[in-house]
Amino acid sequence: MDEPSLWIMGVNYTNMKISGRHVAQPIVKRFIFFTLMLFIFIASIPLMTTGVLQGHDTFFHLYRIEGLAEGLRGGSFPVYMQSTQINGYGYPVSIMYGDFFLYLPAILVYFGLSVTGAYKFFVIVVNTITFFSAFWFTRKATKSNFIGLVASALWGFSPYRLEDVYLRGSVGEYLALLFIPCIIYGLFVVLTARPKQAENGWAWLSIGVAGVVVSHVLSVMIILVIALPVIIIGIINKFWFTRVVLLVKSFSLSLLLSLFFIIPFIDFSRKANLAVLGIGTNSLRLFAYESSVDPIQLLTIFSPMVGQNQFKSSGLSNEMPYSIGWAILLMMSIWFFYRIVDTKHITILEIAILVSIFIGIFFMAPGPFNFWKKDFGFFLNHIIGILAEIQFPWRFLGPVSCLIIVLGIVALFYIKQNNLKLFPNNVVYYIGFSIIALALLEGGVALTSYSENALQVRDFSTNNEQYRGKGVMGGEYLPLHTDQTELFATNRPIAQGDVAIHNFSRDGSRFHVTVTSGSKGGDVIVPLLNYPYYQATGLKHNYGIINGDNNLIKLNIPENTSDSIEISFHPPYYWCVSTVASLLTFVYFLYRLLYLRKKNYSFSLL
Repeated sequence: MDEPSLWIMGVNYTNMKISGRHVAQPIVKRFIFFTLMLFIFIASIPLMTTGVLQGHDTFFHLYRIEGLAEGLRGGSFPVYMQSTQINGYGYPVSIMYGDFFLYLPAILVYFGLSVTGAYKFFVIVVNTITFFSAFWFTRKATKSNFIGLVASALWGFSPYRLEDVYLRGSVGEYLALLFIPCIIYGLFVVLTARPKQAENGWAWLSIGVAGVVVSHVLSVMIILVIALPVIIIGIINKFWFTRVVLLVKSFSLSLLLSLFFIIPFIDFSRKANLAVLGIGTNSLRLFAYESSVDPIQLLTIFSPMVGQNQFKSSGLSNEMPYSIGWAILLMMSIWFFYRIVDTKHITILEIAILVSIFIGIFFMAPGPFNFWKKDFGFFLNHIIGILAEIQFPWRFLGPVSCLIIVLGIVALFYIKQNNLKLFPNNVVYYIGFSIIALALLEGGVALTSYSENALQVRDFSTNNEQYRGKGVMGGEYLPLHTDQTELFATNRPIAQGDVAIHNFSRDGSRFHVTVTSGSKGGDVIVPLLNYPYYQATGLKHNYGIINGDNNLIKLNIPENTSDSIEISFHPPYYWCVSTVASLLTFVYFLYRLLYLRKKNYSFSLL
């Protein structure tokens, strides 16, 4: 395989030489670093403003960050129940929506940085890792710096990723997108390398899957649907028992790394009667149908990055763009062209990737085959209902875009090798620079149009009544049938019967109240939503919790009682056990990765 080479501004950096003179490796490394930093700078332009530019879900995630910071101030770690939302009544967003990576901006807020400043720093970090990781994984797979830069530009400036980061402000989803190259590289190693080589790289699959799980649960389902054909066809094509073992080890490690989120998520979902779990299958399928797109929307170019998700019945006007991007589509065209002239060497994994791409496109834009709302009988209806929980079928755009880039990378790799002597020398560099230029142009149009049209919020505060409804979005994690308007009306405890409240205070998700009761006793309605695992502990008695009006915590106070009561959230012991298990797995992983590599041992977890 050739040494890494670059074709820069008409200068041939082949085998690290210019006009016969050796080019120092640091020069190439500096060029790559500078190019990647330029990509990051361009992709972060919308962050160069006072305050923050509003996306669809931005405020929701700012509340999450502030909620984590407040929990840390109150001595909670990990934070499970947040109190910045919904007038302090408690919101289990940290249980139901993975926030592991949001601890970075939350710690910055804890130490005094504004929540908008911390969020913008976080986005820059995500952009940085996105561009560098795409380059690094591609460089590892192709042994080509130049193809790595092409992949980095395409993925970092892909229309859907930029839309997720800025227009939609969908933190969980763009974090999940961050790990897709890691998953693809891990699968590439496991399904193509010989067993001994695969032993040194399969852990990347574990890291990628775990990253998606703790970032965005819905993306797990999307990526599984897309990855399954590749996994099945890859195993069948060259069946080695070792490959199956490596896949099992990868997913087992992913499970252990993300156990700290999975156990609380499943346990709380089973025991809490949440609004999101009360949505019927037919409603989910109808929503998915109305949110599917027309094929024409996938093929647009230079569309302004503005608008909202519109139902089909509303037409295409004012709809946000759903373009794959012409730079990415050009990569698909290059792959098709190359395989037309060289059909003999097409691999089964390329066919598998092609199948996954068409499955994703079919789910996004089913056209006349609108399976989202058709009746197929109980079993298929149930399966489609589960798929419909992703809400927006166009969420497949992210993985589909990445897989198209992979096919293009395969074509560029073989064109660069030029073993069949089908192309002029160095044609890959002309193609690559054209693609990078088009990706930058598409990204520039998207970022400029967003920056010019988005609402600028200079002074965001979770205490501002203007934004208070944004903290829970649609109230998915509220108890079923909770009236939000009543919660915003007051956040004081209410005494019922022969009970008097003398004082009360709130400390994050903990509530303290001092009460006395007469000969008849009575009740106290506490301004906390009644979720599982709340406990009411007094200096003299422990009190049972019952469900009051509007799903609030209600305490029964016996007659002739005088007590100071604390109501707080106490997760079960097995949540703590799962956190310790994930921590120990992570420590073990770092040990195997860093210590053994330092001693020049081959990296293998088991």
